[in-house]
Amino acid sequence: MMKNIILTIYLSLFLAGGLFSQETVYVSATGGGDNDGTSEANARGSFGDAMNDINSGGDKLIIIGTVSTSGANLTSK
Repeated sequence: MMKNIILTIYLSLFLAGGLFSQETVYVSATGGGDNDGTSEANARGSFGDAMNDINSGGDKLIIIGTVSTSGANLTSK
């Protein structure tokens, strides 16, 4: 019984950690709203700034429209 409780706690912590480890960053040529990349309405206006927000392998970059990379280093991500 105690073993099941401990396993359930470990599984819950593992799943909760996975939910928060991924981030989606939005970027558009014009930016918008708060310009923090958290949604399409608040998209980053710079590809380089959006790439700086990508920190883990599970993060996603959503590009809205046509965006220039402006010399951003794509090999570092």
